Order: sequence, then structure tokens, then C-alpha cells
Amino acid sequence: MSARIAIAIVIACIVSFAAGWIARPLATPYAHEGATVTLTRIVTSVESTTARGGSKSVAACPLSSPSTITITRTVTVASRLRSACLEAPKVVLVLEHQYPKIVTQLIDRANRSVYVMMFAMKYYPWERNDVDAAINALCAAAHRGVDVRVLVDYVTAKEYGSTIRHLESCGVKVKVWHECDGLWKLHAKVVIVDGKYVVLGSHNWTYSAFNHNIEVSVEIESAKIASKLTSLFLELWRSACSVAPQALSS
Repeated sequence: MSARIAIAIVIACIVSFAAGWIARPLATPYAHEGATVTLTRIVTSVESTTARGGSKSVAACPLSSPSTITITRTVTVASRLRSACLEAPKVVLVLEHQYPKIVTQLIDRANRSVYVMMFAMKYYPWERNDVDAAINALCAAAHRGVDVRVLVDYVTAKEYGSTIRHLESCGVKVKVWHECDGLWKLHAKVVIVDGKYVVLGSHNWTYSAFNHNIEVSVEIESAKIASKLTSLFLELWRSACSVAPQALSS
């Protein structure tokens, strides 16, 4: 009887080990030296406990085009790579005439907030163009109850006062950056939508920038980056250097 029990225990252990091996996390594959594998993700850093007790972080992201590589040493991928990939920002290059459509669509989909920092913004009431479409998208968002704020440089208030008046008339909150504390200009061109999407680069909101200039911007999907830029925007918005447009004419 004891022999049968011993055999049963051994079989149970083998089954348990096999089940655990089969059910091991798919997110933790490994390969031995000399093996050829298909690379489907990029490991940007590795987390491991060092001899001194320190640790390094892990981050990896899927590749759009998998590549075949030969392993020269044993590689282990931690299961936490999946969450690290989800946190990685998604970046899209935005060139010249692509910008108006992308930024207008983002604003049209906004349901919480749209914050804009812009050096130059010019509304063209006598014609319909891409700049007007973007500005009117801000107005439509404000009408939907979205918190829409625009911080422009003094150059917009000085040269394109009708733009500010139009924005204020449709419910958009506007402030003007005025030189102070050694900071001359608000030269940023940034749009932040719903604390998650950011478009930044060289595009001013002018007809020439949207249609004739060589401009380069990027669209970023990242709550982390959007949060940092939102903090900067709100800091500038509350700064003594940011004034109501009416204060400039008084």
C-alpha cells in the first residue's frame, strides 16, 4: 500500500509540474543560445535584481514588422512588459497640410478640455479656410460644454484682435501672454485635448502655416505627456504675465 501511495505522489507531482509548465505565462518566453527567433517587440530596458540589491526597469513595445534574430545568450522577458507597452506614447508625424485636419478632428471629438498655446492665430471672417475650421471647432467645443482655453502671444492681440473677439464671443476663454519677468514671447504651438492627446510643433494657426509654409509637428497620444503640458499651460494661464485681452486696451 505504501508503495502505491508513493507512486501516486510521484505521478501527482509530475502532473502538477507539467500543468504548471503548460500554463506558464505566455508573456514570459525564453530562448536558448544559438536559437533563431522572431523578434516581435523592442526591449528598451530590463528589470532585474542586481548583486548589490538594486533594480532596473522594464519597457518593451510591439514591432510593426517582426524581424528574425539569432539569440547569442539566454533572453528572458518579464510579464510586466505588457503594461509597459500600454504606457508608451504613440507618436505620429504631422507635415504641412496634414495638420489642420488632424487638429480639427481632435477638437471635434473633445468631451472634457481643449487647451491651446499659440504664438499667432488669425481668423479670416471674410473667407472659409482651414484656419477658420479649426477656430470654429474650438467654438463648437465650447458650446458643447468643453473647457476651451486659448493662450496667445501678444502678437495675436496686437495684429489679429478680431480673432480674440471672435473666440470670446463664442464662449472660448482667452488670455494674452504679455512680456514680463524677462520672458518675451509665448512662442509655443501646442494643442492639448482631454488630457490625453497633444499636437505640438511649428504650426501657427495662420493661412500661410496651414497652406504654404514648410511646417513640421507631431501628434502624441500619452496621458503622461499631456499631463505635464497641461500643468505647464495652467501655470502660464495663472501667471501674472497672462492677462485678459481687455487689459491691453485699457
